[in-house]
Amino acid sequence: MTLFAISFSPGWLTFSASYGIECNMEHGPIDYKNKIPPLTYSCVKCGAHGCKLWREYNACSDYTKLVCCDCAGESQKKDVSNIDTDGKIECDGYKTDSIGWRVPAIPTEDGLTYWRYSSVPDMAIIWWKNLSTRVYKTVIDKIKSGYYESLWKNTLAGGIDDPYIISKNELKKDLLAENSTATEEMFEFAWKWGITNCFNIPRVFECFMDLILIKNG
Repeated sequence: MTLFAISFSPGWLTFSASYGIECNMEHGPIDYKNKIPPLTYSCVKCGAHGCKLWREYNACSDYTKLVCCDCAGESQKKDVSNIDTDGKIECDGYKTDSIGWRVPAIPTEDGLTYWRYSSVPDMAIIWWKNLSTRVYKTVIDKIKSGYYESLWKNTLAGGIDDPYIISKNELKKDLLAENSTATEEMFEFAWKWGITNCFNIPRVFECFMDLILIKNG
């Protein structure tokens, strides 16, 4: 229950200062095709929203507290500095998406509880993997982290007809939000040029920024 909350939102990635949070189980129905999680799906410690979250292992869903990777790492005394876009860290020579005694918090479709760690359906896994691993502040942060490539890979694994569509739409939304003079036509041109022969997001970005420079003189 959130008694009081203040938030500001760059795009749909939100930082919020929340007070009186006891648990995060008031999500409502979850649409696994929608990459934007409910506002209640946020870190109880720092307020990060729009990213992967972890929950307490074997805790009752009514009382479990959701935390982001950095807050989970801090509480569990685990190094998450090199966490990848799938939410995995190096632990004893292998990769795992558990952070100490914190496991991925993946809500069921009705939003009433969380899937057991070993019983998560494929679409729910894809939904969680497609969330940002961290709340990125800029498009460049996302590009450097491999965020858009991870969307493409996870969509490809999900068997969707156009595996580029989610990554493309996310990049377009982010670029247009950061550049007020840009147009969708400019993005479409940069996308076609950058994706020719291979999936190259940095190339799309460079072309897009060149078009903005030309337009602005």
